[in-house]
Amino acid sequence: MASEYLTIILSVLWMGVPFGIYGLGLLFYEHLAKSNRLRYGCCVLSVLYSCYSVQHPTAGPLFNYMTGFMSVYHPVRAIELLIVSNPLSMRRLRKVGPLYCWESFPPPNDVRRIFCIIDLLANPRAIGWSHGPVSHLPPASFIMGEGGAPTSWKRVSDWKPSRRSFISTQARRILIAYLWFDIYLAVFPHKNDQLATRMIKDVSESLGSHVTLATCQELYNWLGRVARIISAQFFLDGSHAFFSLIIVGVISGISHDIAGETWTHPTLFGGLRLSSPNLKGEYIA
Repeated sequence: MASEYLTIILSVLWMGVPFGIYGLGLLFYEHLAKSNRLRYGCCVLSVLYSCYSVQHPTAGPLFNYMTGFMSVYHPVRAIELLIVSNPLSMRRLRKVGPLYCWESFPPPNDVRRIFCIIDLLANPRAIGWSHGPVSHLPPASFIMGEGGAPTSWKRVSDWKPSRRSFISTQARRILIAYLWFDIYLAVFPHKNDQLATRMIKDVSESLGSHVTLATCQELYNWLGRVARIISAQFFLDGSHAFFSLIIVGVISGISHDIAGETWTHPTLFGGLRLSSPNLKGEYIA
């Protein structure tokens, strides 16, 4: 049992190595900005890490999903933060009582730079930053001394859900993702699952179609590929919900930083809603 926990801890630490690579680059960015070799070197280290991690999968399916996703995520983020963009020109919202104000990227000797770096690494959509999406910023009337934000009126409930509803939503997302992976691991990871192929054959025969076991096996393999694609969506959504729940549930109680507020954690994907027809203005006989 102790060895299993140790394996999980080492896997988590190993996946955090690339964050440390370009996190340290951001911490000492003034020195990296003077040398293109250092910046490109950090990006090359991220690429080498991704290649190595993909070629050496772990025993756990969940960690393999995380490794596969992060192998693409880390090089892209390293290039974005260390080469494409200029972190020293970035601005982030800061809470001042009930309002917000823009603050520049903190200097190297300020502990707030560490918190800003953590937020940059864990916030790929840059929610709350000047280079992030404007649609996820608070209303312009809530931001002091800013002139570039839209002046359209927003209701508080549109951009700042209550803490209780936010926590219940994240818990529901985590539960749905867990149920999906529980079903997926019970049905699809097996290479030659005779029970599943037999069920597919029985269902097809009940519909009046007679197929061979080989065809059922091929259909099972195709369903497994589709299930893996769906699993990627549930993995991302469940992971995002888990970290959002921890941050809002813990940080918001001990810190007044915007990272602990509900509006800084919008959902990754839109809802599964069918569009309804709009017949307004049309003549109906």
